[in-house]
Amino acid sequence: MGPKQSKDDDTIDGDPNVLGPHMFKMGRVLGKGAFGKVLAVTKKDTKKTYAVKLLNKIRVLERQSYKSVLTERKLLSVIECPFVVNLRAAYQTETDLCMVVDLMSGGDVRFHLSKEYFFDEERVKFYAASCVLGLEYLHTRRICHRDIKPDNLLLDENGYCHLTDFNISVQYTDAKPTASNFAGTKPYMAPEVWQKQSYSLEPDWFSLGATLYEMVVGRVPFYIEPFIQDPDSALLKKAILEDKPHFPKRLTRECMSFLYSLLEKSPQKRLKLPGVKQHPWFKGYDWEKIANKTAKPPFEPNKTKANVMGIHDLEEQLGEKPKVRPLTDEEKRCFEDWNWVRENAFDDNKALATQVGTSTTAGTTSGSTVFHDKDKKGPIQAVSMKLNIADDSPKAAQEVPVDLIEDDIKPSSPRQADLKQEVEATPVANIGGWVTNVATDSRKGSAPKDVKKDKKK
Repeated sequence: MGPKQSKDDDTIDGDPNVLGPHMFKMGRVLGKGAFGKVLAVTKKDTKKTYAVKLLNKIRVLERQSYKSVLTERKLLSVIECPFVVNLRAAYQTETDLCMVVDLMSGGDVRFHLSKEYFFDEERVKFYAASCVLGLEYLHTRRICHRDIKPDNLLLDENGYCHLTDFNISVQYTDAKPTASNFAGTKPYMAPEVWQKQSYSLEPDWFSLGATLYEMVVGRVPFYIEPFIQDPDSALLKKAILEDKPHFPKRLTRECMSFLYSLLEKSPQKRLKLPGVKQHPWFKGYDWEKIANKTAKPPFEPNKTKANVMGIHDLEEQLGEKPKVRPLTDEEKRCFEDWNWVRENAFDDNKALATQVGTSTTAGTTSGSTVFHDKDKKGPIQAVSMKLNIADDSPKAAQEVPVDLIEDDIKPSSPRQADLKQEVEATPVANIGGWVTNVATDSRKGSAPKDVKKDKKK
């Protein structure tokens, strides 16, 4: 059973054995989205910092997304990976669904792109390696993230990259080994997703390619300018399905080849594991140091500033107030399985899992990474049947045709550049910030019969 329901207050007087908001001191707003917001918090008894994602129940019900947010919570409860933003606990108040996660004080990659336009190649390679290890963990458990983009890559205080936002992720089973629905963020979605073809794990590699391309070039690979001339995304879809990415000649040929291979239109020919780790771009790369987080990151986030957009504080003061009304009994039943606490969730403020070594065990590829539970002996077991990821991976790197290499490619203006602010860290957290999307989910569940939209303004 999950934890008992707690009162929605900010005092220290609540039951210490009942998880709830009384255990935390709320800090600054780190991000906002369709369902609510993300806050930095400090646990009152230990003074350790976390992030809490708040989802307004009424908004979740109105958008008929209660099934998807519950799916995300359940999925995160079986994930423990040092390259994922891990969930520690989930509780609820009368108005909100709450998820307590590790605080990533380095901010999201989107924030840093808004300041720098693009990153140098070695920095992008380091982020790519972190993402590859995160996807390796997920894919061996048959989980497809489906929304890889700069906004969903968070940096820890040292500069390592972590995957977040599993709102539209899917875990395949023997009964349902593929998906075909339209899901993701359009500029990063693979051709097979646009065409609603059957797909498995391949879309994540295309999305990673589009994300890394944006990091190193300064704009998405299939850029339609301005977006206002493409309201139904027809031009963007045509570009992703038909056009080939172009590359500035300042990049190494190995980097171009890596991105070109990830952005392959055909999911069967697209670069994936184990070929990703064996690509010439990573020649001589020490994967074990990355896995154990002993390699020095090429970029260390500012620890004296909050690595978040200051506009979130202004939006909090001027923005729409949370919707509040009593829930019906049927509506309350939608969230009865929400509460959950991970074992030893608040014992420390470090990653819940460590990652060491390599494995050649059956069902995995030679040289694949094994993730170990920090409190138990042996590797964390896959939730479902392990997927053999070696069978159809391309054996050779694709060379980029000369006609796709240009003298230079002008970066697009960062989407948040005009909102850019550096904000002093708050005394409560004494660290930077953490941003995540609380995005609208395209995978909706059927609403209870008596759930009606609140039409009051």
